[in-house]
Amino acid sequence: MQCRTPQDLVRIIRRRSKNIDLISLDVFDTLVQRRIGLPEQAKVPAAREIVRLLAEQGRNVSVAEVLAVRKRCGDALCDAAQRRGDDPDCHIRPWFEQWLTMLLGQELALQHTDRLVEVEFHAEAANCHAPHGMLAAVRQIRDLGKLLVYISDSFFDGSQIDRLLDGCGYAGLLDRGYSSCECKALKRTGRLFRYVLAEHGIDARRWLHAGDNRLSDVENCRRLGGQAVHFWPCDHAKRIQRLERLEWLVRRRKPWAGAPISEWCRAPWESHPVRDLAYDVGYWVLGPALANFMHCVTDRIGREDARLAVFPAREGFILRQLFEKFLPQVLPGREVPSVYAFLTRSATFPASVAEIGPREIQIASSFSSHTVTVRDFLSRLGQRAESFREPLLDCGISSLDHPLLDPFNDPSFQKFLRHPRLCQAVRASHEEHRSVLEQYLGELGFWEARRVAFVDIGWQGSVQDTLTRVFRDHPRWPKIFGLYMGFLKLLPILETAVSLYEGILYDRLKQGAVLNPLPHFLQLFEFATRAPHASTQALRRDAASGHIVPVFKSEESESRRHELQDRPVLTRLQTGILEFADAYAATIRFQDQGPEACTPFVLMQLDRFLRLPRVAEGKLFSVHNAEDFGIDCALKAGAPPFRLGNFAQWRRDFLRHALWREGAVASLALPGLVHLFNLTQVVRGRFS
Repeated sequence: MQCRTPQDLVRIIRRRSKNIDLISLDVFDTLVQRRIGLPEQAKVPAAREIVRLLAEQGRNVSVAEVLAVRKRCGDALCDAAQRRGDDPDCHIRPWFEQWLTMLLGQELALQHTDRLVEVEFHAEAANCHAPHGMLAAVRQIRDLGKLLVYISDSFFDGSQIDRLLDGCGYAGLLDRGYSSCECKALKRTGRLFRYVLAEHGIDARRWLHAGDNRLSDVENCRRLGGQAVHFWPCDHAKRIQRLERLEWLVRRRKPWAGAPISEWCRAPWESHPVRDLAYDVGYWVLGPALANFMHCVTDRIGREDARLAVFPAREGFILRQLFEKFLPQVLPGREVPSVYAFLTRSATFPASVAEIGPREIQIASSFSSHTVTVRDFLSRLGQRAESFREPLLDCGISSLDHPLLDPFNDPSFQKFLRHPRLCQAVRASHEEHRSVLEQYLGELGFWEARRVAFVDIGWQGSVQDTLTRVFRDHPRWPKIFGLYMGFLKLLPILETAVSLYEGILYDRLKQGAVLNPLPHFLQLFEFATRAPHASTQALRRDAASGHIVPVFKSEESESRRHELQDRPVLTRLQTGILEFADAYAATIRFQDQGPEACTPFVLMQLDRFLRLPRVAEGKLFSVHNAEDFGIDCALKAGAPPFRLGNFAQWRRDFLRHALWREGAVASLALPGLVHLFNLTQVVRGRFS
């Protein structure tokens, strides 16, 4: 007989209770279910710890290789048990002792066996939970007054299974338990059932057993004359089938390695009380990409032995939270201080400008989809534009809003750049900004760290470049690792032996023309990880405390008002991102490969979203992205309103302002249009 819910199980047992003296329940997949992975996944945490111990000896061995040795040891112990006349089973402790002896030697095996047994037990216990309704069902079964026991084929002994069940809420509900490794008999051979019946002197016909395995729990029970119930809930069955299909797919197609991990993270999403499109995009699209990026970063921080992780404003607001979630899982026992730093282009660039040359002109007139004016240029240098009206008139420029269409070849502007008042102001500003920035870095612990990870979304590495140019000769300058989600390097940067830049999910210098979804909507991740506070315009020394504090953009500015309008969408996105990160963090100890193995799958998911968005997804990101480097404007991610009668003007506005063209096209809700747009992009790229 098959039942799908715990209440069905209760009804069956009640109907038969007059003819039953003994009720036995299976443990795994009946009394408890695993949140993460299939049963073999529970063996990974101990294997990861052995890999770490081997690395300390200078031996580079994979988790898969360590698990293969474990299997050989288990097979040998089972063969020995059969030769003694027992069933092929073994207790976890002698198994681990032999496993560790083969890999680490006898001396280290004796030191670490008990600890690693506990590592595996605690991982399994943390992974297990009582299925919905099962605790209540067991209480109702116990109230029938029958002898109630558990029976399990397991390498954990009875005391360990008792602890596991107690942790799931079953304390005091079961009269006794039987584990195959203690009884030296298995359910799948039927001998463990015979052992239990003999122990209590009960006729098999007055015994009922419930479990998930059709052979071990049902057919073997019936062969002995007992009553059997196949407990196999629909939702759990579907989940196991999905995981098995995904594992099969991963064995054949390596780029799908991240798919099972996403499936492990499904349960928290399914149980979330309120879901909408913004939350779902945060959970299933942005969450996996950001989690994979930060997992790679955290792993890299461990390998580089970084002593401080710096997360610059404003994208560092979410990234630092992810890092704090992942650090205990990726680097257990390691303490790596992290700081959220108010370091932006606006706050740092003036410190790097002692005089205005080609680099300063290029940077101060870039980073904008709008034409930069003289006012914008001066603001980026940290100057008050209004104080330069007279020098501008002297040089033939009548307005601060004079557009810099070609700043390198504009004679009036070039003359202004050499004006004594501007040069003097720039030098004074440079010294003041440098002093403030040096003190602020000291307050962050930057100068004492010696090895610093600088973690950001990307894309140009401009803040790290500024810090390097200003302080590369500083006697306490640390080795700094720039770890970016994506790195384009479209502007000149200063890369030295102690200031390195790397794109984790996308690096144009390494990948070249290889297709990658990130460049299709760079601002997406800047928007999704944005802090709730306004952008940092400058740093200043507080007169009262002497500490360095940020100067935020006014809440009344145009771009800030647009940001506040987008707050509801951003909040839902970030809720999804952070809740996916919580679910993902719980899976890290069970992952048998490094995070880089999951990156191709994450990028496939992201590629679908960015290249082929659905109509609702395209409309969701009708949001603004502020240009904060000395310019007060906010670009709208969507397309301008479509007007058939003025198609040429719409096309110009679309090409100039749409941050996410595929999303803008999808939002028009014309069937097949986004596919056609992608086709034209491919053709243009191929034949241009």
